[in-house]
Amino acid sequence: MPSEHIEFEVASTHQDALEACRATAQRNGWSVEAVGFDGLQVRKGLGLATWPVTLDVRLTPARAQATAVSVDGRVFGLGPVQKRALRKTLETFEREVSGTAPGSSTVPGTS
Repeated sequence: MPSEHIEFEVASTHQDALEACRATAQRNGWSVEAVGFDGLQVRKGLGLATWPVTLDVRLTPARAQATAVSVDGRVFGLGPVQKRALRKTLETFEREVSGTAPGSSTVPGTS
């Protein structure tokens, strides 16, 4: 089962970052399976041309008015096609969550 990890920072409070993650999932039609104070689990559903992707999202305070977002993603299946699908899902998630707050950045060497 292919897996990937990314980290990035969102220039917003912990609660606002959590809401941005939840809104990104809902906007893309992904289901939010579990929500807690420190993160959530998101699933991108099955389809004829897609594979089930699970994102485990953890949020931690980074500095004043900033939140670190750590995402572990995995996809059912083996092979380069599934790995690309997972990477694309992670990139979409990061881009859309980061786009909600100016000054967001990817932590070098982690994506």
